[in-house]
Amino acid sequence: MSLIVSSNTLAVSCYAKLNLTFSILGLLPDGYHEVDTLYQSINLEDQLRLTFDQNENTIKFDQANSKAPSGFPFDNKNIIVNSIKKYLQKIDATIGVTIAIEKDIPMAAGLAGGSTDAAGALLAMNTYFENRLSTQELLSLAIQIGADVPFCLQGGSMRGVGKGEILSLVPHQTEIHFLVAKPSDFSLSTPFVFKAYDEQDKSSHPKLDTDAACHALSSGNIKKMASHLGNDFESVVFAMYPPLKLVCDDMRDNDALAAHLTGSGPAVYGIFHDFISCEVALASLNAKFPDFSTWICSSAGRSVALMEQIE
Repeated sequence: MSLIVSSNTLAVSCYAKLNLTFSILGLLPDGYHEVDTLYQSINLEDQLRLTFDQNENTIKFDQANSKAPSGFPFDNKNIIVNSIKKYLQKIDATIGVTIAIEKDIPMAAGLAGGSTDAAGALLAMNTYFENRLSTQELLSLAIQIGADVPFCLQGGSMRGVGKGEILSLVPHQTEIHFLVAKPSDFSLSTPFVFKAYDEQDKSSHPKLDTDAACHALSSGNIKKMASHLGNDFESVVFAMYPPLKLVCDDMRDNDALAAHLTGSGPAVYGIFHDFISCEVALASLNAKFPDFSTWICSSAGRSVALMEQIE
């Protein structure tokens, strides 16, 4: 399916993210967890189409022209609707917006499927209103929506600290090849996983070195970077769904440089030398783990971008 655009319409490509490292450092004064993470955009994408009507003031989905999995919220609780409302409140404006979505990023997977859609909506709104908000104002609005939304507005390779919203660029020119896998019948909410993590004994957790991972990536040494990757949630999430560890082990058996959980999961990823190595590992996973959905992806230098604009 390809989203069709017409006058007063903006279409946005919204890319998924991986957390190549994810360290939980403690609690911030406001009660949120402090993290240190290496974000990476990948070319697994949703597509949004926003159609504007100056004679209306409602925000709604065009379900007939959308493609989304069962359970997708086509209502006012949707993060896309919330993003549009927050933007309009910020600039003190009203307008009708009809949303269509082609959703290929799985929900509740640790891939920022909701956050990147929210970022895409903010980009479209700011474009339609001729950049009424500055980049910094847009980022400040983004953190009110979700911790990953500021990264998703920018994308590429970035280190995130604080809640993940304090970002610094990790420059590099290396294309990275990934195999991503998610159990088709199992999803997780981030608050649930944080709660389980807080209740766990963490005395035996290995300390991740995001600093070393970032330096290795900047130098283009993917093998060295891979040796520093990991995720503090793995002990919790792998215990909840043991096949995830088996999938990571199978990726490593098929020459993955590293294989880990992304975000709060349950999606996992493997890093490979090249596309052909990804295909070999994919064949193995599909044969052994038919209940997993899989994607071969590459690193991307952006997270959201306008696809077409017709005024």
